[in-house]
Amino acid sequence: MRPAPLTTRQEATINTLTSRIGFEIELLAPAGSDRRALADVLAARSGGRVRRSFHTDSEPSPVPGVGVFRHLSPAFDVVDGAGAPVARLADDITIVSDLAGATTRGHRGWYRVLCDEPRLLRLIERRTDPPRRCPTSWPPSPSCSAPGSS
Repeated sequence: MRPAPLTTRQEATINTLTSRIGFEIELLAPAGSDRRALADVLAARSGGRVRRSFHTDSEPSPVPGVGVFRHLSPAFDVVDGAGAPVARLADDITIVSDLAGATTRGHRGWYRVLCDEPRLLRLIERRTDPPRRCPTSWPPSPSCSAPGSS
């Protein structure tokens, strides 16, 4: 043990992390690139792979009487060769809304699911395959039938 800086109390030094830690870094991709491209590079450097997932967030609602919308947006989880987490790259609507000329059009077929009911959003997240495109993403329930069929 040694004295902590600017104090007389003792502090232990830990040389190795024994638990997972997290922090957020906000990055903007260069024109023509995106977070998937960064995820691919990180996966290649760590000998791992990229798994597409959803990131859950909320945003102010423009609808009178509805304070907040919750949404699912594409995220990319990078894992190393052993499957341990390396990074998660997700959309940040607070950055997007600050960009001049930002568009709401989908990129690479990416989509967001917007909802004012958190339970419904959790159900959608659990029943959806994130890598699939929107029209094929939600599998029909065996108990549901197509319109017009009996």
